[in-house]
Amino acid sequence: MTPPSRRRSAPASVVSIIVALAAVITVGVAFTGYASGRLSTGGTFPLALAGLVVVGAFTRRYGIALPGNGFSSYVLGVTVFAVMERGWEFATIVAPLVTVLGDVVLRRLPPKLAASNAAHLTAGSAIAGLIYEQVGGATGSLALETDNIGPIALLVLATMVLINGSFYLTLGGKRSSTAHRSGCRSPGTDCSTPGCRPPPGS
Repeated sequence: MTPPSRRRSAPASVVSIIVALAAVITVGVAFTGYASGRLSTGGTFPLALAGLVVVGAFTRRYGIALPGNGFSSYVLGVTVFAVMERGWEFATIVAPLVTVLGDVVLRRLPPKLAASNAAHLTAGSAIAGLIYEQVGGATGSLALETDNIGPIALLVLATMVLINGSFYLTLGGKRSSTAHRSGCRSPGTDCSTPGCRPPPGS
């Protein structure tokens, strides 16, 4: 019989695995597109890539701490702009580079945690970008046309929901598992078990 703590942690593990696989697959597709020449790397591509990575990294450095070890920054705006600039594949390349530079180099986070953040940002940005593409969202200078307002609004909403939603689904599952193992009845509540503490940020 499966122990209760394992059953509680299973949803968090499943979400983490799905997010990681989605990130790996979308990065692979993007790299293949650029390597094969299907996607252009000419013109302002190097400058746009470097600029967005640097700006995105600094948004990770100067963000706002949230309850439950969460962290809010303007990095979602960077990936949204990347989608509008050159499509979801470009955002998929920008996202992990931003996280490596911002979380590992500037924020000094452990590589494992930074990799998890990169997976959520990359997968969410790619899927949101694909949705934007499917509804006819424009890229480049055409992205700023007035008839593109609807797709942009959908892109912003999808980016926020997918990235923040996957992160907090994973975090919620982990907190539930931790609370159960420590003897707490539910996260954030007082309990009689010696040594039991509410999760950080609760």
